[in-house]
Amino acid sequence: MADCRDLRWLCERWAVSRALPVRILAFVAALCFLAGALGIWVGRTTTKAPSRADVGALQDMITHHEQAVEMSIVALGKELPPPVKVYAQEVILEQRLELGLMMDTLNRWGKSLTGGPTAMGWMGQEVSRTRMPGLMPRSEMERLQRSSGDETAALWLAMMSLHHLGGVEMATAAEGLVRDSENKGLFARIVAAQVSEIQEYARTRTVLGLPVPDGYTDPPRLGALHSHNDHGEHHSTVWLWAALAAGLAGGAVAWSIWRSRSTLSAFLGRGGVVVLAAASSAAGAIHLAMTAGHFEEAVVFGVFFAAAAALQLVTGAFVAMRPSSGVLGVMAIGNVVVIVVWLLSRTIGLPVGPELWVAESPWAADISAVVLQVVVVGLCVMALVAASDDAPLPA
Repeated sequence: MADCRDLRWLCERWAVSRALPVRILAFVAALCFLAGALGIWVGRTTTKAPSRADVGALQDMITHHEQAVEMSIVALGKELPPPVKVYAQEVILEQRLELGLMMDTLNRWGKSLTGGPTAMGWMGQEVSRTRMPGLMPRSEMERLQRSSGDETAALWLAMMSLHHLGGVEMATAAEGLVRDSENKGLFARIVAAQVSEIQEYARTRTVLGLPVPDGYTDPPRLGALHSHNDHGEHHSTVWLWAALAAGLAGGAVAWSIWRSRSTLSAFLGRGGVVVLAAASSAAGAIHLAMTAGHFEEAVVFGVFFAAAAALQLVTGAFVAMRPSSGVLGVMAIGNVVVIVVWLLSRTIGLPVGPELWVAESPWAADISAVVLQVVVVGLCVMALVAASDDAPLPA
C-alpha cells in the first residue's frame, strides 16, 4: 500500500513540475492541427487568378507555334526525304495539339488569344511580336517557298532548329515564371521535346549529307542551350548541399558547447540571449518580407508566412526582454515546424497550394532563413538543457 502511495505522490509531483511544458506542447499541437486543417481547406477551395506571365507566355507561344506549323505545311508541299517528312508531320501534330491546349486555357481565363504588337514583356524583355527569338522573318519564309529538292529539306531543318532554339529560350523562362501548374508542365514538355528534336535534326542532316544553308550554323548554339537548361538544377543542388553543410556545422558547434556546460552558461550570460533574439528577429523579418508575394501565390502560403513571421518576431522580442523556459519552448517548437515545412517543400512538395506535391527549388533568402532558424533551435535547446542543470530559467 505504501508503494502505491509513493507512486501516486511521484506521479503528482511529476505532473505539477511538467504542467507548463505539457500545456505549451498541447497548445502548439492544437494550433498546428488547426492551421493544417485550415490550410488544406483553403488550398483546395482557393482558385488563383492567372499571372501576367501565365497569360503572356501562352499568347507568345501561340504565335511561335503557328509559324512552326506554317513552315511545316510549306515543306510538306514539296518533295522531302522520308525522315524530314516525318519530322515536319510531327511538328504539325504536336504543335497543333499544344496550340489547342493553350487556346483552351486562355479561353477559360477569358483572355485574348493574341497579345498585341509586342511580346515577351512578361519576362522583362519586351520586343516587337515579329522579333521573338527563333521567329523567322518573312524573307526566310519566302525563301522556303521558293526552294526545292534537297534545298527544301536542308532549309527546313536549319530554320526549324533555330525556331526551336528560340522556343526553348522562351519556354525555359516561362517555366520559371508562370504560376499555373498545368502551364509549368506544358512549358517543361516543350523544352524537353524541342531540345531533343534539335539534336535529331542535326544528326539527320549529317546522315543525309545535306548542306548547311547560307546564314545558318549546325548545330545552333547547342552547348549554350545545355548549360542554360542545366543551370537551374545545378544551382538548386548547390544550395541544398550548402544547407546540409550549415546544419552539420551548427550541430557540431551545438554539441561542443553542450558538452561544456560552464561555457554555455558564460555565453548566455555575456549575450547569448541577444544573439538568440537577433537570429529569431532576422528570420522573422525575412518571412515578413516574403509574405505579400506568397499571398499572391496562394492564400494558405501567405497565412503560413505571416504566422511564421509573427512567431519569430514576437518570441524574439520576449526573449530579449524576459527570457523564460516557456518562451524558449514555444520558440524552439515553432521554428522546428517551419524548418520541417521548408524541407518538405524542397524535397517532395506540399499537399496544399496550387501545385500539390511539386518540390520547389531553394534560393538565397529561404536558405538564409533556415540557417537562422537552425541557430535559434540549437540555442533554445542548449539554454533549456543548461537551465535544467544550473539555475533554472523562470517559467
